[in-house]
Amino acid sequence: ANNQPCTAALERIVRTTPEIKRYAWSSNPGILTRSQPSNITSPANPGVVGNGFSMAVDGDFLPLTGAKLLAGRLFDMTSGYDRRLIDAYPTYPQEKFDSVPVVVTRATLPLVKAASPQDAIGKRLMVDQSQWTKSYEIVGVVEDWHQRSLKFAVAPIVFVPGGQMISIIW
Repeated sequence: ANNQPCTAALERIVRTTPEIKRYAWSSNPGILTRSQPSNITSPANPGVVGNGFSMAVDGDFLPLTGAKLLAGRLFDMTSGYDRRLIDAYPTYPQEKFDSVPVVVTRATLPLVKAASPQDAIGKRLMVDQSQWTKSYEIVGVVEDWHQRSLKFAVAPIVFVPGGQMISIIW
């Protein structure tokens, strides 16, 4: 992510390799490398409401992984708004966005006091501090999956729109 020419060169190679049919970017490899989850806070409930992980992904990541959408929507690569946010990461804007749309896993629902996946849509939260937004607004909920070793319980994951990152799946 810190070497944009290198990232662009890799993407050109991936796009032109006929054996690679689909690909997506994420900020983390298949298993999250951070050993400890981050604090999750909610503007509606002062203080830490729980722990979980955040993961910057491009618009193709969740469909490619087979994420099962339970409510709301995934990131839309044809949306000017989503595309702007995906392209803004990791070159953070000088002035923070008021909110950024995120997709969360089902395990996040209790942290935002949502009775159902549909009830979570529109609720706001934050994972630790962000350099580019004041809060995350939930626009979609996907089914849980293990993103860590099976030695750990399923943890909340907040998918943040962000393209050009270091890990690639195909």
